[in-house]
Amino acid sequence: NGNISAMRWVNQNNSRNMEQYVYGFEYDGLNWITKGDYSFAALGSSTWNEGLLQDDFVPFYEQMTGLSLAGKKAAAFGCGESIYEFFCGAVDTLEKKLKELGAEIVATSFKVDGDIGPYLAKAQEWGASIK
Repeated sequence: NGNISAMRWVNQNNSRNMEQYVYGFEYDGLNWITKGDYSFAALGSSTWNEGLLQDDFVPFYEQMTGLSLAGKKAAAFGCGESIYEFFCGAVDTLEKKLKELGAEIVATSFKVDGDIGPYLAKAQEWGASIK
């Protein structure tokens, strides 16, 4: 998957003529869920303001409505700041959405307080422990 929806370039052919090419396509950000052959999905987002998902995650989250994740295993992770009332509220939102869509939550959500740096080893342990 990627985020390129169109590309334009110019190429010079053997006769020294410049030719312009355009390539475009519709991007389905959910194709890894709707078409993928997988048994586990982990969703993560940092938490903003009063427990909100990060802005660039919201369209993906909204597109998930109506999907069926029945029979899929899942977990949620993300970072926030424990000085705020809604510490890692986005992680709770993701876990709730996964449950609503029928996924089986197979790990306690992983919540990082601040920068991920000090939590890297714990994050790797968390990921490895998911079965």
